Amino acid sequence: MRTYFLLVLIIALAYTACRKDEQINTSSGLMLEFSRDTVIFDTVFTTVGTATQVLKVFNNSNQAAEVSSIYLGEGEQSSYRINVDGEPGYSFSDVLIPGDDSIFIFMEVTIDPNGMGLPFIEQDSIVFVTNGNVQDVDLIAWGQDACFFYPTNSISGLPPLTCLDGDCLNDEDPVDITWTNDKPIVIYGYLIIDEFDKLTIEEGTQIYFHEGSGLWVWEGGQLTVNGSVDQPVVFQHDRPEELYDDVPGQWDLIRINEGPAGQDNVLNHAVIKNSIIGIEAKPLVLELEDIDKPISENSLELNNCIIQQTTAFGLLARKYRIEAENCLFANSGQQTVGISGGGAYDFKHCTMGNYWIWSNRTEPSFYMSDLYQDEAGQGNQAFIESFNAENCIMYGSTFEEFLVELSEVQPTDDINFSYCMVRIDEMDISDESIYEEMYSNEFQGPGFVAPSDNDFHLEPDAFVIDKGDPNQIGGLDIEGNPRVGRGDLGCYEFTE
Repeated sequence: MRTYFLLVLIIALAYTACRKDEQINTSSGLMLEFSRDTVIFDTVFTTVGTATQVLKVFNNSNQAAEVSSIYLGEGEQSSYRINVDGEPGYSFSDVLIPGDDSIFIFMEVTIDPNGMGLPFIEQDSIVFVTNGNVQDVDLIAWGQDACFFYPTNSISGLPPLTCLDGDCLNDEDPVDITWTNDKPIVIYGYLIIDEFDKLTIEEGTQIYFHEGSGLWVWEGGQLTVNGSVDQPVVFQHDRPEELYDDVPGQWDLIRINEGPAGQDNVLNHAVIKNSIIGIEAKPLVLELEDIDKPISENSLELNNCIIQQTTAFGLLARKYRIEAENCLFANSGQQTVGISGGGAYDFKHCTMGNYWIWSNRTEPSFYMSDLYQDEAGQGNQAFIESFNAENCIMYGSTFEEFLVELSEVQPTDDINFSYCMVRIDEMDISDESIYEEMYSNEFQGPGFVAPSDNDFHLEPDAFVIDKGDPNQIGGLDIEGNPRVGRGDLGCYEFTE
């Protein structure tokens, strides 16, 4: 036994001596590699508990790497604990990784899911400094119970995705699923509502999307959102810091494809914010022959919805039937509502206000055309079957916020704008067969409270008060307030 121990000791000492003599790579171009760039603690926490994950750090150089510093970004205040090659702590110095070798880092986090004051998501990072290069690996853990969806399929030409009941390739039987507000929903990648599947979301449910994620209502799928005035359903990003509350473009979009007649997608009191696109509604195009698909047989109904702070479009539509009432489409990097190529549309008491502050913007708040560029990159045309906008506001911070461009072959008998306020510069709205009782007041805006801060309520002296169609009396606004007299334009009725 003693002989065996001495033999092992000699081998270990010889190995150590060899490692000490190994040349260290001091190049400023040396970069470490990691087994993953984000470590997610995906346990649904129900009690105070600890989860453990493993990260492998690779030195792919043929020389040793001396990592001058490895530490948790939040230091000793972090909810995380790390162990670097057998040593626990919050910060480590001069960690040697031999050439073409690696080390293990073990991570733990203790979270009280009911802890008062705990952020919804507990985030930190492990920071590595090597030859002056700073790299980091993000750590993410949820601080309360949640229902998680992670990608299960990688299909060529599609983003990482999963279906309501898991693996999309084994998605044989239709499912009818209801989400309640008992737990938040957290989505990584794209969640697919597949053909024949139905998803119902009840009031007060909070849906969180990671960067690059989205919700996709596939051809023949169906989405119903049953939010209420006091408890809307909210679709939002998953970053907990207050700094990112209003930052746009932090997740992708809600994509809605076509379905059979009567299988309508209905959203009531939904808030969609901080995405690249709010809702994209158009037929599914997977192959070139799909480009010439007709208008959808089913409809998308938007009632009392808010879509705001999107880097591209609020609502982007093509060849779809859409009915929207008491909706706010606000502050997009391009268009709050963009319609290009085909469809049938009806907007009542909607506000399309664009006071985008995040970059220069040249697109109008509202745009409609029967012309479009198809998925093959070719110019194309599809008739707009009908369009109606009543008691709406299409306004913003640039000179031209309302633009309709129709080809000579597009019929206009069923295209109508009435009792709407628009901001125009060169746009001609003199054709009374299309534009009836329009307001275009360049000296006085609609009278929003603070549109750049997403507050589109009306000031007491707002121009749009009592400018509604006198034949459309009554009803409620987006907040459930009764419309008085002729009613105000847009989604909000002024209240004292």
